[in-house]
Amino acid sequence: MAGKNKKKTHNSINRNALKPSGKMTDIKAAEFPDPNEMTGVAGSDPFAILPEAFTDRMKAQLGDAFPAFLDSYKSPVAGTLRLNTLRVSKEAGIALCRKAGLFSDVVNPTADRSDPGFHAGPSDSDTSHNKDSGHSHSDSDNPNSAGSYIPSVPWDPDGLYYDPASKPGKSILHEAGLYYMQEASAMLPGRLLAPQPGERVLDLCAAPGGKSVQIGMAMKGKGLLVSNEIHPGRAAILSENIERMGIPNVLVTNEDPTRLAPRFPFFFDRILVDAPCSGEGMFRKHPEAALEWSPENVTMCSKRQLMILESAHVMLRPGGRMVYSTCTFSEEENENVIREFLQRHPEYHMPAELTVPTKPTVSATDHSATFSDILTSCGVTPTDPGCWRIYPHLAPGEGHFAAVLEKSGPATADIEKKTDTSDTDEHITETNFSLRPDPGLYERREFQIKKNTKSKRSEKKQPSTAAFYKPLYSFFEETLRPSCDTAFAALIRRGDISRFYALGQQIYLLPEGCPAPDGIKLQRPGLHLGTLKNDRFDPSLALARTMTAADVLSYVNYCAFTADIVPGSDPAICKDETDHRYPDATDYHSGDETDYHSQARCLQDYFTGNTLPATDQKGWTLVCIAGIGIGWGKSSGGIIKNHYPKGLRKQLDY
Repeated sequence: MAGKNKKKTHNSINRNALKPSGKMTDIKAAEFPDPNEMTGVAGSDPFAILPEAFTDRMKAQLGDAFPAFLDSYKSPVAGTLRLNTLRVSKEAGIALCRKAGLFSDVVNPTADRSDPGFHAGPSDSDTSHNKDSGHSHSDSDNPNSAGSYIPSVPWDPDGLYYDPASKPGKSILHEAGLYYMQEASAMLPGRLLAPQPGERVLDLCAAPGGKSVQIGMAMKGKGLLVSNEIHPGRAAILSENIERMGIPNVLVTNEDPTRLAPRFPFFFDRILVDAPCSGEGMFRKHPEAALEWSPENVTMCSKRQLMILESAHVMLRPGGRMVYSTCTFSEEENENVIREFLQRHPEYHMPAELTVPTKPTVSATDHSATFSDILTSCGVTPTDPGCWRIYPHLAPGEGHFAAVLEKSGPATADIEKKTDTSDTDEHITETNFSLRPDPGLYERREFQIKKNTKSKRSEKKQPSTAAFYKPLYSFFEETLRPSCDTAFAALIRRGDISRFYALGQQIYLLPEGCPAPDGIKLQRPGLHLGTLKNDRFDPSLALARTMTAADVLSYVNYCAFTADIVPGSDPAICKDETDHRYPDATDYHSGDETDYHSQARCLQDYFTGNTLPATDQKGWTLVCIAGIGIGWGKSSGGIIKNHYPKGLRKQLDY
């Protein structure tokens, strides 16, 4: 019977969250686990859940370090989140999260005062003065103040450890997309990939989306990110998370890697293969997963991982970088997979040094340190060249493995390749391009997707005139400021419809450099702009998540910051605290707690589905937090009617 003896695989955060019965839990509910609500194994006997064959193998693998490894299962799981720096500055994100009670600062007299995570505390005399009353006050101008610190993930400066007593998954800030809850170790592969704005990047096994979000932030909304997930249910969750976090340049696909490969030969600059695995590194966080483990499942996973790497190889251009990662300790699924792949493909090499931009500043006082130095200094273990392991007894995170591979190639090459995909009867032609080792210097290739006349699939005909999009143009004129500089606005001004893509009445904006997506199973063909309904256009939540108060004529803004804190904000608006559309504007670095909570309650009402008060706002109104768009309302008769999607409405904490 289906599922009777079927072993489960794991990928990233709770990729398959399993109950002891072996049945899958609801992935959406389990996607952002709260450490306070997890059973875990902290304080219990690790042998109660760890399979004997697993512990025997780990004894042989770790030797004298095995007792320390086993003791780590008695320690609590550290909760981490990653700030959405595509939408909010680190300073603003930290300040808001502090107000929401998500962080507990760690006293650190030697903390770097220039880092956004620094928070000046009272001096020794101030502390003693307020000790009996239980109160203390900040003195950020006092160079002798003790100072406290929000611990950052050593290998990712935007990853922060949150207070175990808080529940960030239930906060309005989480729903607003200001951060993504991601396990610390899972942040390493994306850093090693080091994607750049304007590149073509593939996340081949992407659900639930944490690594795609991380990649999208690094790309700054420029270029093409293809996020693929083979399972339809998880692909839908991936798409939802891309929307929530406001990543505009993503094509979300739902394909088997073997079907995706012939569509994109030699296409991508960088590819992440976060491969499905046996999930051994998640046993501490999700002990129920250990019940599904077996040596046979490890072997099965390793074979499948090699197959996935073969598909990735076809899609990576010469000179490109590929990162392979798992959340397992098994050498069979990690180093052995890489060794076998390198034997098959001698054109790959492991880089001698990791080229990773924006070095973390909180992990190493020596700013000349390489990224490799930073990793080893915080307990990340190098094994084979280019391979890195995270063990929970050595580094602050769960079990993980990552390997960096780079594909060699000729300095220049003229390639003309035709690949016939028998299952779709399509032909893909790659013409007139040159390749150079430096991914930032090579000429871009344009792919022409030609349909065979015998194909049974019907090609989606796209509107050829701007008349079809007339309601979209009307929305632009009535809602957006002339200064709005988003990609969507720029195309409208030029009258360019080449990147608009219609699926029925749903209108999308294709990422730049994206080939026509016909014939591919899609969850999201780029940024969802909205819906055409007769002679009107209703904007989408996804569009709101890419906009700021400075982009629109009508908005309501809660928990506001000054313009120097919010990226993309209009100083003329943000510094005018009398502007009715910018209520109670305050610098919330030092803002009153009562003000924050009163405004946060308005956002709580909005996410529940209630109306908001209006003054003289008109028409489509962008609802904002700290100047960042989180959804739409429509102003009429002194109220803002709620247009937050009904399926997403929920009661949240503030």
